[in-house]
Amino acid sequence: TNNCNYCSSSHAVAYTIAGGDEEEAKACKLLNLDGFDERERQALQFARKAAKDPKSITQQDINNLKEHYSQPEIVEIAVVIQQFMGYNWFVTILGLELEEGNFMADV
Repeated sequence: TNNCNYCSSSHAVAYTIAGGDEEEAKACKLLNLDGFDERERQALQFARKAAKDPKSITQQDINNLKEHYSQPEIVEIAVVIQQFMGYNWFVTILGLELEEGNFMADV
């Protein structure tokens, strides 16, 4: 979403290390949400919107999440978005490069 190849590649690899499916990781990196169920898509679309322009989040966006998530889960989603955005800024500020052998680098 924010064009940080380091971030999207390293997050995708971390997802697979945590047991996630490699094809799902690739789809997320390519912003292709077709293979995700409606619940997952709502969270991913919310995360994308929050990362691009958090001030554009509307009550309808929150209501869409409420159809699939509890209030504590929505808070957790927001905290995770904030955490990863901070990580993205950190990487960008320092100009970090991907580790050699990151299999998501060219996805």
